[in-house]
Amino acid sequence: MHRIVAVDTLVCMLLGLAISQLYPAGLTSLLAGCAIFLVPNLFFAWCVFRYRGARQAKQMAQWFHIAETVKFILTVLLFAWSFVMLPIHEPLLLFVAYALMWLVHQLAAWQVVGRHRI
Repeated sequence: MHRIVAVDTLVCMLLGLAISQLYPAGLTSLLAGCAIFLVPNLFFAWCVFRYRGARQAKQMAQWFHIAETVKFILTVLLFAWSFVMLPIHEPLLLFVAYALMWLVHQLAAWQVVGRHRI
């Protein structure tokens, strides 16, 4: 999971660097979209993966459901907060950044899981 979070963070930083050079007006929108994806996912990973081993499987399963619910609520709240509190000049860029981060996350997870199944 740490590798996936590292890839997500690296992609966010690279996107921010690229947008800051190519289209500075969209930087706030891009970073907000990336943060809206990263913050709830980091919370989810922290809640679920702090338990390890067969003895703690029940706790892990309980926290999985709690973390998934909180992750969804946090995502909705962060989207709402970003539109109310931030100067979003490019709303489409915010959604594109969020979708791109989701896609990168899925591909990174697929790579990590695929290697362990061999």
